[in-house]
Amino acid sequence: MSIVPRIFYYIYLNLLLGDKKMATSFYKVGGTLPINSSSYVIRTADTELFNLLKQGEYCYVFNSRQMGKSSIKDQTQYKLKKEGFFCIDIDLQGIGTQVTQQEWYVSFIYNLLNAIALEEKIEIDLGSWIEPRSYLSPSQLLNNFVSHELLTSVQKKIVIFIDEIDCSFGLSFRDNFFALIRFFYNQRNQNINYQRLTFCLLGVATPSDLIKNPVESPFNIGKAVELNGFEFHESLVLAEGLKGLASNQNETLKQVLYWTGGQPFLTQTVCDLLVKLDIKVSEGKEKETIRQLVYSQLINNYHDYQHFDQIKTRLIANENRVGKLLEIYQYILKHGIFLSKDLGKEKEFESELRLSGLVVRRNGGLEVFNPIYQEIFNQDWVQEQLDSIRPYFRVV
Repeated sequence: MSIVPRIFYYIYLNLLLGDKKMATSFYKVGGTLPINSSSYVIRTADTELFNLLKQGEYCYVFNSRQMGKSSIKDQTQYKLKKEGFFCIDIDLQGIGTQVTQQEWYVSFIYNLLNAIALEEKIEIDLGSWIEPRSYLSPSQLLNNFVSHELLTSVQKKIVIFIDEIDCSFGLSFRDNFFALIRFFYNQRNQNINYQRLTFCLLGVATPSDLIKNPVESPFNIGKAVELNGFEFHESLVLAEGLKGLASNQNETLKQVLYWTGGQPFLTQTVCDLLVKLDIKVSEGKEKETIRQLVYSQLINNYHDYQHFDQIKTRLIANENRVGKLLEIYQYILKHGIFLSKDLGKEKEFESELRLSGLVVRRNGGLEVFNPIYQEIFNQDWVQEQLDSIRPYFRVV
């Protein structure tokens, strides 16, 4: 049975069985993987992040969307808790941006307070706590809560995970918030209690994004944890889900990784499609079968996937930068690699291009992440974007 007829078979099967087949899938496409997920791929970054936080290092995991940041956060929290750490998980999306500075900081404190109440069974009435401290600025209020409540109520080592930090970038007071985190770090030399406090920041960002005011000192603390795509030796667990479909599971997985470059969302998606469409992969036919699947389901239908729209949106979001970003990307398509100079504005453009997810740093420069992206975001696509923003612009 060819791939296209299988699609209609799959649709019929789901109409007949509802979501039962979907619910039992080995793979997880999109979202955060559960702690006990059979398809979670343990990468070098997992070990690195866990060890650094265990040692009390401030860390940040900055990368493009759908690279597994939230999943590695949850897995790391789980392991740290087993080691006796007190972990607090704060997602800045939950606080929002349509709030005042006071409301934002109070919401942040509320998250800390809830974590204390749940884990330590200590009740603190937030309103009663804030009232006698109303003279403090919002950042001083948070500082006061950390020093007088969090560090005194909890005697364990504390790790605060702050996810989706890019949600704070539109806030006028964001410099103060990240400067306060730097202050907590610097307090380690003055107060031994702060040596028990560690932060882990996650999001689509670079360290230079955190404090933009040139008068302020930059955010120059913490260790970067690089979250790369899946390597074959790391991702053998994914081959387990191909039993009964692929004669040679490992070779099939190699072909999947060739097309996805190990990008987590795409890798889980292609493997999941193999299962959902019940595609049999014969010995020696792995290359052609996966190629056909990738073209028919992803490349030819990329508009059906929000994943690809997010890449485009990120790339063209800033009208003052989009022309230069597209020029660099077009150069990569033509020459295969863009050698990084790591200087000034060019470094900023390279960082922005990497955060789109379209390219990665490899072999001493920037390369297209994977063949799927290269086929979708090809030279014709780039020229179409350039023509739409500057009709007179055309690269020779």
